[in-house]
Amino acid sequence: MIFAIERQAQRLKWAFESCKNGAWGSEPEGEDDVVCIRAADFDGQSGRLNNGERTLRAIEPGVFEKLALRSGDLVMEKSGGGEKQLVGRIVLFDDDRPSVTSNFLARCRPAEGFDSRYLKYLMLAIYAVRGTYPHIKQSTGIQNMDLGSYLDMQVVIPELHVQKEVANFLDKKIDRIDELIEKLGGVPSGGEKKQKKSLANLLLEYRSALIVLSVTGQAERPL
Repeated sequence: MIFAIERQAQRLKWAFESCKNGAWGSEPEGEDDVVCIRAADFDGQSGRLNNGERTLRAIEPGVFEKLALRSGDLVMEKSGGGEKQLVGRIVLFDDDRPSVTSNFLARCRPAEGFDSRYLKYLMLAIYAVRGTYPHIKQSTGIQNMDLGSYLDMQVVIPELHVQKEVANFLDKKIDRIDELIEKLGGVPSGGEKKQKKSLANLLLEYRSALIVLSVTGQAERPL
């Protein structure tokens, strides 16, 4: 785990008002169609949704009322992954279109007193150190995470003003890192391509390390 045992004073679940599994609904037919967020909409392990085309599904009004996403919700991958990728990725939802999560995902709504951006970075840090692994129930061809067990893990979450400071610090740093990584895209073939790919991988590793160090209080204090 990313926190020393003697510092683990809280449960991750205390940071959330609720965590609800999504729904797949039925084929889109018009009136009840909404966006259904899938794991394929995750932008890798960045904590953001990608810019791809979204899937529409027909969701009954009563179900939509219970499961509707709103800006600031966190979307958790509870089923999926693969041989080279652990299940348990997280993204911050920031879309204004009527949306729900698919049945392979869960909507986690932060409770009052918790910054959704900080919680995103906290959960990205947990994922970066393979903290979802102990909570995975492997089945044929897919990884299923015990969400209850995961949310029961002990963590350290600072006061709200510190959460915001850390989130602001990381937002700026991560944006800059992502800009550098993006500039390495579309590189020419040959040795230069391998060199730039290696640099991009190093930046990704630095990105993950910075997130872990920041949420654990080991990075230089953000101003």
